[in-house]
Amino acid sequence: MGRPSKYSNREIFNAILWIVHSGAPWRDLLENQYGSWKTIYSRFCGWRDSGLLAETFVSAP
Repeated sequence: MGRPSKYSNREIFNAILWIVHSGAPWRDLLENQYGSWKTIYSRFCGWRDSGLLAETFVSAP
């Protein structure tokens, strides 16, 4: 639903990893490199709420 994203899931994930690694607040996300912090944050919240992030980092063989 809605407009397709300009950013791939990989680009969004890299932005989230940058935030985690740097410890910077969301608003300090480098917009020219990753896009709007609001876009990244909303995708992060969706993935967090759906359990996708937990599944990604916890599931190991």
